[in-house]
Amino acid sequence: MNAVVERPVDDTMVRVVDEGFVPRPIDPPVAARFTPKAATPANRRERWVTTDDYPRQPLVDEIEGRTGYSLVIGTNGQVSACDVTSSSGNRALDQATCKWIAKRAKFEAATDETGAKVVGRYSGVVSWQIPD
Repeated sequence: MNAVVERPVDDTMVRVVDEGFVPRPIDPPVAARFTPKAATPANRRERWVTTDDYPRQPLVDEIEGRTGYSLVIGTNGQVSACDVTSSSGNRALDQATCKWIAKRAKFEAATDETGAKVVGRYSGVVSWQIPD
């Protein structure tokens, strides 16, 4: 459908013919060239928290437990935050979990569908057991 519009421009009538919308071809979506991946440990998890890290008072009081944690992993593979998601029932054990993991854990950063490094998450559990 054509539309004709006449507009004055500098004391002159200009005739504009609108020939309608002409769609341009839509580019197909760009296929992901990379499969997104989660943050993955780059060092051995069993070295993140060891029996040598057992807090003194829970050890003396013979307190054991399991602490669940959730980490935020930066694009540099470092732990940027640690949250206790399930408590062992002992504050010292829970605090030690995040203290040592944040200090020792190293990661391969998560990536998106373009292969770019992105912030990721990682979760786990530390079982605090008094060594024999």
